[in-house]
Amino acid sequence: MSAGGEARSLAQPFAVALHIGCASLRGSIARYAQRFDMLELRAELGALPRPPRLREWARQVGDDLIFSVRLPVAVAGFEPDAERSLSYALKAVDALGARFIVLTTPPAITPTSRNCDRLNELCRRMAGGPTIAWEPGGVWETTRAAEVAAQMGAVLVRDLSVDEPPPGPLIYTRLSRLGGGGRVRLAVAERVGHAIGSCDDVFVVIEGQGAGKAADIIRAEAGA
Repeated sequence: MSAGGEARSLAQPFAVALHIGCASLRGSIARYAQRFDMLELRAELGALPRPPRLREWARQVGDDLIFSVRLPVAVAGFEPDAERSLSYALKAVDALGARFIVLTTPPAITPTSRNCDRLNELCRRMAGGPTIAWEPGGVWETTRAAEVAAQMGAVLVRDLSVDEPPPGPLIYTRLSRLGGGGRVRLAVAERVGHAIGSCDDVFVVIEGQGAGKAADIIRAEAGA
């Protein structure tokens, strides 16, 4: 049984499912799935294998791995090449059977009425598909970001190493500042462990080096 499968089975008594993975594939998909049970992939134009290969990845790992596709910068920033980039990303979403579409907006997308309207329209176009996880960049006041996420029908992505989790039964967090020492990672783990107490599903994306060790600490602190 994979580490992810073990995490799910042990988490059942707490009615919480904890899923941990990286922001890119490291090594083969089969080997990766032995350590993690979630994978986020950035779908910039030409960055991913073609759909048949992605479908083969999904076939290899079956239910042991949850896929998440991060939309291209052109889509998130409403740039001229947004349409072609969105089409490319959605083909990857379909091929992988992804559970999440991640929309990481750049700092230039500030909380103006026009930007909120554009975000809502983009999410309406993707409605009925995977869960949308929105990660706002730049200056967004927490309450305002939560309001806009609710309007979009999206899960608000927060970095639980520095932020409090948003309300709701599902958490999608990106841990981007783990630091170099075990003490920092343990603090992150404790924060995540506390956050899952009132949630049904927790999805943790770890960036940088040492993701495997950090994942072990998070699972241990969470009792998963």
